[in-house]
Amino acid sequence: MKSSSSLSSTWDPKSESHIQDAKQRLHIWPLDEANTSLLNQVHPKEWSHTSDDTIYDLISIGAGAGGLVSSRQTARRGGKSCMISASLAGGDCLNVGCVPSKALISSAKLIRQVQKAHSNEFGVTVENVQIDFDRIMQRMRELRAEIAPIDGHERGEEIGTTVYQGFGSFVNENTVQVTSPTGEIIQLKFKNMGK
Repeated sequence: MKSSSSLSSTWDPKSESHIQDAKQRLHIWPLDEANTSLLNQVHPKEWSHTSDDTIYDLISIGAGAGGLVSSRQTARRGGKSCMISASLAGGDCLNVGCVPSKALISSAKLIRQVQKAHSNEFGVTVENVQIDFDRIMQRMRELRAEIAPIDGHERGEEIGTTVYQGFGSFVNENTVQVTSPTGEIIQLKFKNMGK
């Protein structure tokens, strides 16, 4: 029997407690439209599962590139898989690495080209060019939010991977415990292929 999940509330950019939670616990700020959209995909405000008697073929502790790919590919091939996401699904690549850095590098390259043009080296004169760093960062957040559904919890469930939000730790040779952000504890069983 598959666990039942629920996305019972979303991040509210007008709620001071949500703003502080996003900043302090998840290191995401400002809680603007783009970051709210990101969090609703990769770390929904409330995401819960009930425990059941499933014995998983694969339990991925972590929702970065390795956890996403392995748990989803297991499900696509007919295996029972789950992924435990303690922080932001998508891991470093989506949230602080590949996607944000490439967005910033793209802006930096454009700035450099404008600076070269301003030097009249190429016979082009550019006047009154201003750099709006706040807008550069906003664009980065918008791009990250646009990509987030691919790594999001709902997409994982659509593929067939059960997604648990919380901290995963081993209890014994075939049991993993998930401690949710609210302190709820769920134990998950998996096949021990070493036996």
